[in-house]
Amino acid sequence: MEMLKCPLCDFQSKMLNSLKKHMRTQHLWDDTCPVCRKKFKSLNSHLWNKAKRGCREHMVIYALTANGRNNKANEVKKASRDYAEVVLEVG
Repeated sequence: MEMLKCPLCDFQSKMLNSLKKHMRTQHLWDDTCPVCRKKFKSLNSHLWNKAKRGCREHMVIYALTANGRNNKANEVKKASRDYAEVVLEVG
C-alpha cells in the first residue's frame, strides 16, 4: 500500500483518515489558510471557493479537511476524487 503524504509537512500515513485527522489537528486549528497564510471566519468556505476555481493547493487541503456536516456531500466527494487524482499524478 502506498503512503499518503501530508501536503504541508513530512507526515505520512497509509490511512486516509489518519492523514485527515493530522491535517485538522496540526495545520488547521486556528482558521488560518495554510496556502494563503490569512485568517478567515470560514476557512472551509474559503478553501472550497478557491478549490472550485481550480487552485490545486486549496483543492488538496479542502479534500483532506472538509467536514460533511458543514458542506454539501457532493462537494466533499468531488474534492476527495480530485485529491485522489492529484495524489496519483504526484505519486
